[in-house]
Amino acid sequence: MPVAQWSESFELGHDVIDSDHKRMFGLLEWLEERLYRENDLDSQEIQLVILELHDHVEGHFRREEELMLHLAGMPEDDKAAHAEDHRKWVAEITEHLPGLLTSKTELEQRANLTKVLRVGRAFWREHFQHFDARLVKFINTER
Repeated sequence: MPVAQWSESFELGHDVIDSDHKRMFGLLEWLEERLYRENDLDSQEIQLVILELHDHVEGHFRREEELMLHLAGMPEDDKAAHAEDHRKWVAEITEHLPGLLTSKTELEQRANLTKVLRVGRAFWREHFQHFDARLVKFINTER
């Protein structure tokens, strides 16, 4: 099951956050393409992209939480739940990094990459559609 293709319908109306989301999609799509369309995986290249994805996700979550601090109409409980969900996703991604970074065989690397992509798909299905989609009304209110 592939990561969904980027669509303008995912845009929240905030240039930085939308750019972050689009970059995450791009990184996940790149990884998925390597997993399903490449005969030989370049483990160093995959590791660099995985680390970039991890760093990008952490940076994005910080930027998104900073934005939420300034969204006056957003209830504090919603902000706290959104931030808590960020911590959950970072933990899930981080859980799979050691296995992916220390894979000894291509089969192990493919298995670990599959786990990371599964987390990426779940993130878009669960977090983005539940938490981020609700940001739209608060972002639009701020304009």
